[in-house]
Amino acid sequence: MKTKDELNRELVLTKNFNELLKQNKGYINKIIDNYNQPEHYDDMKQEASLGLLEAMNRFNPDQSIAFITYSAIWIRKYCTQFLNSNARTVYLPKNKIQEEYLHREFSLDKHKLIVEDKFDTEDLDDEEMQLREDVMNHLHSLKEYINT
Repeated sequence: MKTKDELNRELVLTKNFNELLKQNKGYINKIIDNYNQPEHYDDMKQEASLGLLEAMNRFNPDQSIAFITYSAIWIRKYCTQFLNSNARTVYLPKNKIQEEYLHREFSLDKHKLIVEDKFDTEDLDDEEMQLREDVMNHLHSLKEYINT
């Protein structure tokens, strides 16, 4: 009876990827589980399959290393690259956070002013009218700042 490594080497030599994938499905799932990314599990399986394919294409059967050990390197590489480009938290610099905050404040204030514009401004006294104009001027300057 052939060992698992002998079977893997045979599948690599015959380039039978589907059978190789079936044979090593459990090992691939074990590697993926170590990343603890359940929301990306299906994508990680695809990336791991690509890593296995890459390992199959690059493996030299004359080497003394077991195929499964060699393939783990490629599987992890593909999974890590996927996570680095798709699944990591993006940290924004302080100035970008402030711009986003100003943009949100501007949007909220603009919405409030649009609602207020539906009402008659004749009921406002001079002080309230001046305050409204100041807010509008401030919002316009914020808009110009954000758009630059």
